[in-house]
Amino acid sequence: MTSAAPSAWESRLLAVVTATLLVFGIAAVYGASSLVAVQQGNPGSAFALRQLMGAVAGGIVLVIVARLDYHVWQRLAWPMLGVAVLGLLIPYLPGLRALAPEINGARRWLNLGVVTVQPSEFAKFAVVVWAAMLATKKGDRVREFRQGLLPFLVIVGPMTALVLFQPNLSTAMLVALLAGVILFAAGARIGHFLVLGLIAVPLLWREIAGVQYRLSRVLTFLSPGED
Repeated sequence: MTSAAPSAWESRLLAVVTATLLVFGIAAVYGASSLVAVQQGNPGSAFALRQLMGAVAGGIVLVIVARLDYHVWQRLAWPMLGVAVLGLLIPYLPGLRALAPEINGARRWLNLGVVTVQPSEFAKFAVVVWAAMLATKKGDRVREFRQGLLPFLVIVGPMTALVLFQPNLSTAMLVALLAGVILFAAGARIGHFLVLGLIAVPLLWREIAGVQYRLSRVLTFLSPGED
């Protein structure tokens, strides 16, 4: 009885935090898009309602997935990662431009005819499942660099690079961050993350400063009141 209490408490806290972020997110979407929606001849809440519908669909999937035995995800971790890597590789393969067309200067999507999908979105989910599986399997060894952190870098590093070169810097950062959060929760050393951060910051700044729209976004975020 006592061992189940922390889990129930954590689940409730996670649900409250998620719901709070969801409410603020939908409110932000409404505030940022209502005028644009009206100008397009749609109700002011059109984009916010679309976001809400996605949140409801995601909540249904969450309930279904949460009831699955976690051993299922352990068995699916490597196949899911393989599918994610294949999806990220397709835009770089010759002769597949019809399947992965260039849109607005980037090749981030796969045109499957009926639907267009973005492989990097599935890669986020696959990385979380795979990193959790491997961290569980390694146990205390996750605190070691060679046995713990290095195997994650060997897999997540190239995946992040594939997303980055699409180009999609924000999603590449998110893929790396998701894996890092899993490792941190599993007990990886903070010192390892600090070293990686010192290496990553100059590379990240080069990617931001080298592309005008990325630099503009950062400057706008730092000084939102400037024209």
